[in-house]
Amino acid sequence: MDMFRRLRRFVVRAWEPAAGYATGLAFAGFLLLFQLHSLVPGLSKGEVDALQQSRDWHTILNAPVNAPHKVLELTLAKLDMLNPFALRGVSVFIALLAVAAFYYVLARWHTSRIALLGTTLLVTSSWFLHYARIATPDILLPTALLLALVYGTWIRQTNKSDVAVITGFVLAATLLYLPGFIWFVLLGAFWQRKAVTKHLRQSRITSVYIAIVLGAVLVVPLSYAVYHNPEQLNALAGFPTRLPTLTTYAMNLLEIPVQLFLRGAANNELALGRLPLLDIFTTAMSFLGIYAYFYRRKLDRTKMLIGTTVMGSLLIALEGPVTIILLLPILYILAAAGMTLMLQQWFTVFPRNPLANVIGTSLISIAVILTAFYHVNHYYIAWPNAPETKRVFQLRP
Repeated sequence: MDMFRRLRRFVVRAWEPAAGYATGLAFAGFLLLFQLHSLVPGLSKGEVDALQQSRDWHTILNAPVNAPHKVLELTLAKLDMLNPFALRGVSVFIALLAVAAFYYVLARWHTSRIALLGTTLLVTSSWFLHYARIATPDILLPTALLLALVYGTWIRQTNKSDVAVITGFVLAATLLYLPGFIWFVLLGAFWQRKAVTKHLRQSRITSVYIAIVLGAVLVVPLSYAVYHNPEQLNALAGFPTRLPTLTTYAMNLLEIPVQLFLRGAANNELALGRLPLLDIFTTAMSFLGIYAYFYRRKLDRTKMLIGTTVMGSLLIALEGPVTIILLLPILYILAAAGMTLMLQQWFTVFPRNPLANVIGTSLISIAVILTAFYHVNHYYIAWPNAPETKRVFQLRP
């Protein structure tokens, strides 16, 4: 009877958040899968090149950068499912992990209301949709960063030290396969050094051994590739084949905010014309978020966001395998902080007026809905019908 009562209490407590997660993921899944195979007439050169790098195990072992995406595409090849829908479905699956991780982080750092608004802003963003619905491994970068943030947030709250240690070793070993993430693993270990040390001390020795063995096994293919082809170390570290000059590097650093807020890069595969990556509303909320975090600069999360932004920008400016999509989670986290600040200021002015509170929340929600409407039209109507886009997507698997 006690077990039945505990199970009943668990169901009562868990059904509402579980239903919220399921509804949110269903909406994101519909948005990401809608006309996945038919929105554009064929595959792009980038998609075909990514497929060629995943044709067999030997190819992946020789070049293990972005191995998680390559292994999933190889699995499709083994199942004879090399069609646009299945190939892009790999990126969609990874993108759904990013959506769930983003909501988790916002729900822990802010409120469930802000988490819902911020996640809606992210998942409907044309910037996110372009990378989430194309059969290239670029979506791994923001997803991996968000999973690292989830882990860093979770280990500060959990008492399950054995699970924390094993999960940490497995996650760190997996992230090493992504370009430039060796630096983020080191940055994250430093950021959470106290929590990591605490869990290592509280874990059973058996769990530590299991974590070390699993981590070592996962790193074996990576070590094999670097040993037989040392040039792979450059790509894994996020470096290009040839480093840019200091002048070019400085110009590349300046180009990052230009692409984000003013004028995007000319890339018909992943953008419409030269539109900036962020819209006006998200830009305004991001700047408000920077302002909010400035006054909370002593928080660990603020230091982590600053360190990640600086590290990511330095790697992006190298023009190597790390692309600007890495900064997407950080900017939308800042936008969520901006919306939080807006609502806090509104509720400060009207602390006990329920009608004013509803109006404030409604205004932010309407702004998010209008922004989402703009991006959905941008991605699903304007971009695929542009002649430049049609010329890019003409290839077959």
